[in-house]
Formats: sequence, structure tokens, C-alpha cells
Amino acid sequence: LERFLSPFNLHTILCPSETAQYFESASAWTTSLQSARTVRYLSLAYSESLANLFEALSKVENTKNGARHFVLFPSLSIIALHGFDKDERRDWDIKKSKLAKLMKAVRGSLLSMLQVRKQMGAPVKE
Repeated sequence: LERFLSPFNLHTILCPSETAQYFESASAWTTSLQSARTVRYLSLAYSESLANLFEALSKVENTKNGARHFVLFPSLSIIALHGFDKDERRDWDIKKSKLAKLMKAVRGSLLSMLQVRKQMGAPVKE
């Protein structure tokens, strides 16, 4: 069982906004999750910490043999971003406005990360 729960075999991460809020910097994302090298799919709710995640997903390091690879999730191919959970849909008008602000705030870091990954030959495909 331990072998299947190892971060070395992890392919999908689902991260609700309540969890994402604990990653207050790009280094918090990389420090916590860089050993999960096989992650291909991320599903995340919009939150203030997404800009930090996108920064972490853009970081590249050199290996001993001179090759370059992404520090966080080098095999990443799909990112699913979503709004609020069903339970959070109360006060929808207020939350819709908040979601629009969050989307605008993270758009630049998302586009930058997508470009860096594409240029490095490891594009996020969806």
C-alpha cells in the first residue's frame, strides 16, 4: 500500500481552495511537492495562491549532466481550473465578483507559465 501512496507514483492532484491557501509562496509549492515528479493532472479551485503555483510551475533547474527540467511536476499536461464548490454557491453575486477578480489576478502568471513550459518542450496541453 505504501508503494501506491508514494509521491513517486502520484499522477493526479485535486486541490481545493481550502488546501491551496496554505501554499503562501512558490517555494512552499515546490518544497512540499517537488518529489511528486510523475504528476500529469492538476485540478484546482481559483484562489489567491494560484499565482504562486504558476510561478513554481515555471521554475527550471539544471541537472548534473547539463539537462534542464522543471522543478515542479515536469510531466504536467492538464490543468483544470474551476470556480466555487456547490456548498460555496450561496451569496452567488458576491462570489461571482470575487471569482472574476481572482481570474484577472492570476491570468498573467498562468499565461507566462504556459509559455515557459511550451518553450521548454513540456507544454500543458489542456
